[in-house]
Amino acid sequence: MQQKSPPSPPPDPVPAGAASGDPRSNRTVQTLLDVAERLFAERGVSQVSLREIVRESGQRNPSAARYHFGTREALIVVVVERRMAAINALRHRLLDALERSGGGGDLRAVMHASVRAVADQVRGTEWGAHYVQIVAELAQWPTDTPETQVDPSLMSSLGRIESMVQRCVPDLPVVVVQRRMQMVRGYIAYTLSGWIRLNGPVTADNVRAFRQQVDTLSDFLAAGLSGPAPQRRATRAQWPAASFGLNSASTATTP
Repeated sequence: MQQKSPPSPPPDPVPAGAASGDPRSNRTVQTLLDVAERLFAERGVSQVSLREIVRESGQRNPSAARYHFGTREALIVVVVERRMAAINALRHRLLDALERSGGGGDLRAVMHASVRAVADQVRGTEWGAHYVQIVAELAQWPTDTPETQVDPSLMSSLGRIESMVQRCVPDLPVVVVQRRMQMVRGYIAYTLSGWIRLNGPVTADNVRAFRQQVDTLSDFLAAGLSGPAPQRRATRAQWPAASFGLNSASTATTP
């Protein structure tokens, strides 16, 4: 029987600009962010210009987005950051509940909490599906992407997850856990984004299938994280062509 993480309170909304004096509390800015988020998710981050965002927002000033954000990259960062705050807070609450129940040493339960922090937003908010589609795309960009400029404090729960995983698999070298956790982070967004693209928003009709996907993803990630440490492998030059299903004639052109 699969172990489930204990229930937790629903996520608290964390509106951007909630702090006094934050320029993101400006209604025009919020409209620009909402439109940018929707367009990025629907059409792809790389396919949407500042001019299109301003036009879709109904702003008369064609320079409105540049005035408030400076650059397109800075706008992308704010779009991601304002949602990461809610996800980060929920993940911490789920981990708190897990540790109180004594389940902090259960790798599968730890992974379920990490996945659920995102999945609950996909299921319960209007922006959750947009967020995972945007993050899944950004994960495929080069290393100098806007995502690398996000405030590290908004990812504090991921560091906590990594520490808990390390305790669950003490025989694995730290560097191996770190590399696998990088894959985990991207795969959560990629898998949930793919599910949304295939099935549409989570509704009463498909919520059971969505929950099954969350459980399956949690199982898969826990299994991957707990795998044995890699042994020293042969270099590519030492790999036989047969291992790629190639014949000797095609090997020379293989990148």
